[in-house]
Amino acid sequence: MDQLPLAVREGWRPAIEAAGLVLPDTARPFIADKPSVAVLAFTNMSGSPEREFVAEGIAEDIITALSRCPWLLVIGRNSSFAYKGRAVDLKQVGRQLGARYVLEGSVQSAGDRLRIATQLVDTESGAHLWPTGTIAISPTSSRCKTKLPIR
Repeated sequence: MDQLPLAVREGWRPAIEAAGLVLPDTARPFIADKPSVAVLAFTNMSGSPEREFVAEGIAEDIITALSRCPWLLVIGRNSSFAYKGRAVDLKQVGRQLGARYVLEGSVQSAGDRLRIATQLVDTESGAHLWPTGTIAISPTSSRCKTKLPIR
């Protein structure tokens, strides 16, 4: 394990630890020369286990879309989804994954309506850069109602 480059060891820390292996605490995260973001698995708030795939799918689509930005380093799905279902300290997540920013969110559904709430957090300061952005979607409407704070 020690022969792996530090960036590889740190980028895969959650997956490695989930496999029961341990990395030394002295290892420092890989810091890229461009902004980095980890998109955590969105929380399913609908109370319906069948809707879990919707929450995961939305987070995966965001990861895919952000990955198309050449100026942004996006942490892989397997690494960021390792925190799914756990209450985590976002500063620690940032250190472990080498991500400056973390996007977390939740999905609620009621009937044919879907509400998505997100927040972007700076993992160095813990500040919410984009708090409580919400999107309400209804398949019976041709419009998507969005409430995003502008800074």
